Amino acid sequence: MARTPKVFTWSDGFHRYVVAATSRTRALEAWGFDRDLFKEGAAQQIENGPGFDQALADPGKVIEIDVSSGVESATRAAGKAIAKTRPPGEARDRRKLQTLKDALKAEDAAADADSEAFAARRQALDAEEAASDEAHAEARRKITTAIAAVQAKLDG
Repeated sequence: MARTPKVFTWSDGFHRYVVAATSRTRALEAWGFDRDLFKEGAAQQIENGPGFDQALADPGKVIEIDVSSGVESATRAAGKAIAKTRPPGEARDRRKLQTLKDALKAEDAAADADSEAFAARRQALDAEEAASDEAHAEARRKITTAIAAVQAKLDG
């Protein structure tokens, strides 16, 4: 005998997500979450409310209801619910997007670290070049002084 679906919901503050599923685990899978929203207190089972009947009519599909400022009450008064099903794979795509964004941050951090290392090496090379130039200038002064002394002796 098939288990009767229950209706579960959670909200991000802008949208309410409702799904009919046979268990909390199945609801989390439908929403695309790896963490337990029920344990965190963000999700719960409901017995009625916006999207309840629509979710029961199509178990496993996530119903998204816009609850942003004023929209929910206006649509309720008109007797219409703003609801849509989430496209398949959206949760997977969102996770992939987050993974790619994290990889981009890591790459930027690595590039910044490399730039800092190159700057430090440039600074060290500049200091080495300045010391070398000073040593050559001092040697040139000594040789020039010695040449002048010998020239004066010869002219002299």
